[in-house]
Amino acid sequence: MPTSSRDRDRLRDFARAGTDWAWEVDAQLRLVTLSDGALGQSGRPSMLFIGQPLDALGRLLDGPGGEPPILRARREVSGFKGQLLDMGGRMQRLDGLPIVEEGVLVGFRGFGRAADAPSSELSSERFVAAMSHELRTPLTAIIGFAEVMALGTHGPLQPHYEDYARDIAAAGRHLLSMLDDLLDVSPEAADSGRLEVVAFDLVEVVEQAKSLIALRAAGRRIEIDGPLRIARAVLADRRRVLQILVNLLTNAVKFTPEGGSVRLGVTADGGRVRLTIDDTGPGIAPDERERVFGKFARGDGVEEEGSGLGLHIARELARRMAGDLSAEAAPTGGARFVLTLPSA
Repeated sequence: MPTSSRDRDRLRDFARAGTDWAWEVDAQLRLVTLSDGALGQSGRPSMLFIGQPLDALGRLLDGPGGEPPILRARREVSGFKGQLLDMGGRMQRLDGLPIVEEGVLVGFRGFGRAADAPSSELSSERFVAAMSHELRTPLTAIIGFAEVMALGTHGPLQPHYEDYARDIAAAGRHLLSMLDDLLDVSPEAADSGRLEVVAFDLVEVVEQAKSLIALRAAGRRIEIDGPLRIARAVLADRRRVLQILVNLLTNAVKFTPEGGSVRLGVTADGGRVRLTIDDTGPGIAPDERERVFGKFARGDGVEEEGSGLGLHIARELARRMAGDLSAEAAPTGGARFVLTLPSA
C-alpha cells in the first residue's frame, strides 16, 4: 500500500528534525508510516512494510521488565524509550509517544536510530523538534482557513462568526510562534542553524522591527521613539538580529501600560554597537534580571502569553553572533534591555 502525500510530508518533516528514521504504528502495532532510513542499505522500499506488524522489521527485544517496552507502553497508554529491535544483526533503538484520540489509544509515533548511537537527553529534544515540525502543517492550514472565513472570501459571515474566525486565527498564530520557539531552543536547531554573518546597518533593521510592531503599539497607544537615524554598521546575521529585536519590542509593548512609551537608542562603544530598549512598565527586580533569560521564564504577577522561551533564545542568538543581551533598570523606572553586537 503506497504512502499518501500526507505521510510523505510527515516523514520529510521528521527528516528535517534530524531523526535517523521515522515510524508510526496503529493500536495493533501495524506500520502506518515508515521512512526509508529504517531499512539501511538493503534497497527495499519502505512502503512494502506498510500495513505489516512492527516486528516484520525485526525481533522486538524484552526490556528490564521482562517484556518489550512498547507492549508495556500500549498497556499503560504511555510513551517509551529504548525499545531494541534486532533487524538481523542490525540493532536499532526505538523511542515513541502514544497517539490518543478521544481518550482512546490509536497508535504510537516515534523515531529510531542505531542502538549504539548516543542516546542522551538529546532524544527528547529531538522528538520535540520532530513533533513541532509535524504540527506546523495542520496548524498553518487552520490559520489559513480561519483567515479566509474572517475575510468573507466565500461569502459574508455573521459579525460574531467573523470575530470567532479572527480569534481562531490569532490563537493559531500564537501556537505557531510557540512551536517556532521550541524549534529554536532545541539543540538540533542550534547545531544546524548556521549563521549568515554580514555587515549591515543596525538602525535600518531596528526600523524594520518597529514597523512590524507598529500596529500592536498603536492599539495600546504606546509611542515608540528613536533611535536617531545615524548608520551603525554591525557584523551579524541580519535575520536573527531582526528576530531578537521583534522579541524585545514585543515584550516592551506588552509590559508597558496603555499610553506609555518605548525608547530606543543606538551608540558605538569601541568595537561594539550598543542598542538599548527602554520601556515605562513595572521594570525587573535586580534579582530577576538573570532569571528572565532562563528557559520558560515568566514575569511575576503578570498575565502573559507565550512559551517563556523568547528571551532565552534572543540571548543565545546574540552570543552566537559574538554579542550579548542583558537587562537592567531604565531611567524611566521600567526595564532596559541592552543588545551589543560587533561593529563592522
